[in-house]
Amino acid sequence: MANFGYPTPNYLPQNVAQHEQSSKKSTSRPAQADDIEAVEHKKEDENLREKRFLGAPIISKSSTSGHFGSTSPFFAEIKRCLNLKLDGVPSKNPTLIPMMVEKAAEGIIEEGKQIGKERRAEKIASALREKKDAGMEEVWKQCVYLYTSENFLYESLNSMMKSVGDKEQEKIWKNKVPILGPFCLLLMDNPFKKETNEKNIIYRGANMVAEQIGQYEEMAKDKNSYKSFQVYTSCTRSRKKAKALGNTLFIMEVLTGSVIDLSPYSKYPKEEEELIPPGVCFHVKSAEFDRKENRYTINLELQKKISSK
Repeated sequence: MANFGYPTPNYLPQNVAQHEQSSKKSTSRPAQADDIEAVEHKKEDENLREKRFLGAPIISKSSTSGHFGSTSPFFAEIKRCLNLKLDGVPSKNPTLIPMMVEKAAEGIIEEGKQIGKERRAEKIASALREKKDAGMEEVWKQCVYLYTSENFLYESLNSMMKSVGDKEQEKIWKNKVPILGPFCLLLMDNPFKKETNEKNIIYRGANMVAEQIGQYEEMAKDKNSYKSFQVYTSCTRSRKKAKALGNTLFIMEVLTGSVIDLSPYSKYPKEEEELIPPGVCFHVKSAEFDRKENRYTINLELQKKISSK
């Protein structure tokens, strides 16, 4: 996470301090050979996958202290690249579905070629193409299943999104939009989604050091400060499962229909996954040490859009 120049907190709990010390001692590991994904997460395993559910939110580089909309530059670029209107999505225009599925499948195969996983990519693309003429609901279910499976899609998508807003990386991520953009658009286009005013609480664990916690303490002091998520961020409805990961617990109150419930169609439904898309806004309500649980808890308030005043 970027250093915003905030002071470190006065009190540092033991588990946070230990993590900070170990972080300084650790060296970067070499990249693992091809198949992290070959080792399947057991369906009966109720633990969350650290790779997806552990880590502080990546804050958008375009976030400000003012008011802003929820349109991510990434998704705006996808629609520009595909010549779609801002509200043009397959669920609202069924004639787009077969074309978008084919573009997504072709992009997945191209990504597989670029990263040396062509055979795996062809299998993913084939599974997606099977639903091309089955309607948006079946297409979306398949996208969720593929996204939550152990393959390269998750890493490739988030790696691309992390570059958005970085001028030095702009050409790189924009070159990826024609490749991965169609699948991203299909995943975002939830045909089952209904706007609701019901509040929802979701959780995410993180290993954080003093400097990072201090940044959230400072953000909590500014009641008018809103940030936004840079990448797809996996959370869970289970506080117990999230607490098992890391030394810090993010507690997120969802005020509007800004997250996507993947659990009914996930390959691992016991994770109870709720996905936060890029562009969703959040405000830090508090960042406090919970002595009973011996960890920091950071409370966020999520909204789909912050209106201009």
